[in-house]
Amino acid sequence: MGQIARTIKRFPNPIKRVAYAAVPFRYRWHSEYRRILSMILQMEWWPRRDIEAWQRARLCHLIAHAYENVPYYRHVMDKRGLVPTDIQGPEDLPKLPLLDKATIREHGDELKASTCRKTITMSTSGSTGEPLTLIGDATLYQMEAAFVTRTYRAHGTRLYGEKTLWMRSYAPPEGGPIHYYNPEIKRHYLSAFHLSASTVEEYKRIIDKSRCRCLSTYPSAAYALAMLLDRAGLRLRRIRVIHVASEQLLPQWIPLIERIIGPIYDHYGMMEKVALFHRCPLSGGAYHENLEYGITEIVDGEVVGTSLWNFAMPLIRYRTGDLAELNEGEQQCACGRGLPLTVRAFTGRSDDILITPDGRYIPSVNFYTMMYKTPGVGMFQIVQDAPDHVMALIVPSREFVPTTLTRVAEGLRQRLGEGVAVTVRAVNDIKRGEKTGKVRCVRREF
Repeated sequence: MGQIARTIKRFPNPIKRVAYAAVPFRYRWHSEYRRILSMILQMEWWPRRDIEAWQRARLCHLIAHAYENVPYYRHVMDKRGLVPTDIQGPEDLPKLPLLDKATIREHGDELKASTCRKTITMSTSGSTGEPLTLIGDATLYQMEAAFVTRTYRAHGTRLYGEKTLWMRSYAPPEGGPIHYYNPEIKRHYLSAFHLSASTVEEYKRIIDKSRCRCLSTYPSAAYALAMLLDRAGLRLRRIRVIHVASEQLLPQWIPLIERIIGPIYDHYGMMEKVALFHRCPLSGGAYHENLEYGITEIVDGEVVGTSLWNFAMPLIRYRTGDLAELNEGEQQCACGRGLPLTVRAFTGRSDDILITPDGRYIPSVNFYTMMYKTPGVGMFQIVQDAPDHVMALIVPSREFVPTTLTRVAEGLRQRLGEGVAVTVRAVNDIKRGEKTGKVRCVRREF
């Protein structure tokens, strides 16, 4: 937050609203946000080779800093007989070991740079295990906001420059309103927790009344909204683009969402801020790699990222636990950006791999394909709560018939084997995470 924003916050509410309307957001926030945004809005149109040259120089600077100021990396490099000049580009990173969450927990203090004084604290949600706490440079949030701003621009909308509707994260207090407006950043917030057949007309009224062109939400929430609108014969009047993140956008969801609501685009990132990808209208479904944000490797199908911005706690070759499929096709996008299309799809999390009693590992993508080839499955959630038991919850679509549940059960048994008991139930909706409002379609609880 910049000095102008801090000053406006001290005004009475009526004056505050006028000030927010009069002073564009970019002038109200930190100067670092403006600096980085200006830089990357130019850089995305550079030729790829020029962006990669900048990336290599930034990596060399990061490695030298880590060796000089971060005890963990000094020890690792000395042990391997490496000096900073041995790492000249992404191709040299495999000389260093992978970094995982267990290592960070064990060596957290040794991973902190001795030269950094002003820092922020970041924590994962802990939805798949023990929460992870990291530190970052004081301006890391401004950096993140600048890159996400660029992503929204690529989607034909604005993160801060226009009114947007956010159906994510907001969890109303008991008895509180399901929506509210924040004039500071021009956002209408709408609960993702109360969407149902009985409330869909109210959601339509709120969304239409907001006069927003952009709906920012979770992929599962966008699909649920589209499905409920379709069942009720309703359409939204003003939404022209949907921006989603924080969950996997399943290809099977896209046709209904785009038919009922509008074009949908997503970006991929994470709290640790080591990698960022986004799709644009001309990318053909592949993802632009934000080369200035970090360096991404795909190691045995897993996303491994190196942040180019967190010098307070450098995360070099960090294992994200996310799985991705490389793009084997054309990497130059028709949009003209120099950011290559290096990833075809993000296919889930390694935590969402189910493990059978006989030791087989079954990635979640197997179940997505099966479920959406089964008529009558609107949404689903598979929970493995023990090695020998799986529960599947099914939200029926229009094509649902009594045999839908039988076909789902048969498909699960075929993939999991007879050693796993399968329970399948039809439900009206699927409960979202209490803190995040997200839905994990496949999860393992042991």
